[in-house]
Amino acid sequence: MKNDDKLNEPEATYKKTITAFNSFDEMEEAQLKYFASLSPEELLRNNKKMSLAAYGLNSKSKATQPDRKIKFKKE
Repeated sequence: MKNDDKLNEPEATYKKTITAFNSFDEMEEAQLKYFASLSPEELLRNNKKMSLAAYGLNSKSKATQPDRKIKFKKE
C-alpha cells in the first residue's frame, strides 16, 4: 500500500540573508559594495520604486497620467 499523505513543499532559493554588523561603518561599507555591484538599469529601477513609494504610488497606478483637474475649495 502506497502512502500519499506526504507533504511535498516546493523547493525555493532565497537570495536574501540577514547580516549582523558591529558598527554603522561596517553597515555603510556593505551597502556601498552592494550598490556598486548593481547595473545602472537596476539603480534607476530601484530609484523609480523608491520615488513612487514616497508618493504612495506603485508602477501599475496612473503615475504616467496625472490628474489634470484643478480643484478649488469652496469657502
